[in-house]
Amino acid sequence: MKIALLCNHPLAFSSLEALIEQNLLVGLGVPQIMSETTFRVQLIAQDKGIPFAMIDPQNKSRSLKDWLNKCKPDVVFVITFPYKIPADILRIPRLGFFNWHTGLLPNYRGADPIFWQITNQEEYGGVTLHQMDEDFDTGPIVYIDKQEIPYDKQNEQEVRLMEELQIVNGSLAVKILPEDTYGQHVQKLAISAKKNTDYLVKKLLTNPKELRLLRQDPNKGQYLKKPDFLDLIIDWDKQTAQKIKALIRATNPLYGGAICFFRGVPVHLLQVSIGSSPNPRPEKAGTIISSGAKEGIVVLTSDQKLLRLDVLYTEDGFFTGGKLASIFNIKEGEVFTAPPIDMNALKPA
Repeated sequence: MKIALLCNHPLAFSSLEALIEQNLLVGLGVPQIMSETTFRVQLIAQDKGIPFAMIDPQNKSRSLKDWLNKCKPDVVFVITFPYKIPADILRIPRLGFFNWHTGLLPNYRGADPIFWQITNQEEYGGVTLHQMDEDFDTGPIVYIDKQEIPYDKQNEQEVRLMEELQIVNGSLAVKILPEDTYGQHVQKLAISAKKNTDYLVKKLLTNPKELRLLRQDPNKGQYLKKPDFLDLIIDWDKQTAQKIKALIRATNPLYGGAICFFRGVPVHLLQVSIGSSPNPRPEKAGTIISSGAKEGIVVLTSDQKLLRLDVLYTEDGFFTGGKLASIFNIKEGEVFTAPPIDMNALKPA
């Protein structure tokens, strides 16, 4: 079995190493983007003598064909890759292409399902392994039989990890805990991604026809865009404390925190704690209820909760709430506001 790998994220490295150890990897490809990941992949390819390509987005078909002609794989694994692969290219390897999608399909198609799943306070995220077709994230899902995933049954850590993984709609899922940030969830997904690789390799080496493929219902789910600046902004008037906290977790660290405005300047929130207000308060949501070096900055939310701002980022640096309150002499009664310009004017027509 000859396997080629297209990748664009550190999630791929444990799978990459496993394929090398089993002497199955015959090709490595990355997008034409300079990053630490592409640099590391190229070093591995050079060290192991594996055909390597940086895929040109302006000439995808030619770049991919040239690479496939060099490595001649039976199948291509795709672990986070940003370019749509043409249908004629998908048909070149005899077993096709399989994609590792970092969200649960069909509900979370798109470039960054992790952000949306955490923002929407879903109980589970995960990696969905699916056969690729000519569209993004729509091919049939490889149903993972958890009982058939290879693991060391004498290794306590492996056993514990397998107990935590669940099957949701055929995909290998991991819980999103109430305090999990984007970065912490990615670390869990690395486990799921490697287990998906172990499972698929085992199936392809024994009998590919045993793969159970679940056709996705085209009427279910939707394609969610990659979050932009507007998606990162806190709406104090509409969002509850839990919703604000979920947005903050979903932006930490990749997007640099959820954005709010204070004295007309953007402030990024990276970590908060939720408390209760004993009595209804007349203040507007976003109002600072207390502020000081010891208690930090505490803000009232629309559902009458108290949100303590634990870690913040401004153009001056990273601060605890207490430190920021002390440096800028932040007072009770000041308000975190809407953006100082009309954000609707920035939205696409």
